[in-house]
Amino acid sequence: MAKITQKGMWIKISSLKGADKENYIISNVCLLIGAIAWGFHLASVGALGGEYAEDAITATEFNIARICVVIFWGIGIYFYSKFLATQDELLKKYHSYLAVGGFLGFVLIGMILSLLSPYFGFKPTFYEYILASLFGIFIAAFKFHRKYLS
Repeated sequence: MAKITQKGMWIKISSLKGADKENYIISNVCLLIGAIAWGFHLASVGALGGEYAEDAITATEFNIARICVVIFWGIGIYFYSKFLATQDELLKKYHSYLAVGGFLGFVLIGMILSLLSPYFGFKPTFYEYILASLFGIFIAAFKFHRKYLS
């Protein structure tokens, strides 16, 4: 079973055995590769605060990046699901806690950013919404650690 460390911020990979370790590492590598391709796509459509690329629809490299996102994230989700299915209830609860924390961060902080943006002349981009989600995950991890692990 996975050991949750760093005050709820990390899963200790050395605590995993055999297929669990393999599934966890494969899922994270695939999700990382998909995230890099996703960033390439976002840059092409101006979602990172830049301009929309003129050839964003027709350029082969952008289309390959979009296909890579779907393929690698699909593989990553498959292997993470296999990993999560073999874990104990504590890790499943940890997973749910972080997912809800990320959602709440995205919705609540993102909504505040969006509502206040006209008054400050600030246009939130993808980065701000992702940071809001990460902030929610960070808070949820600390709350989980305090409630269940300490």
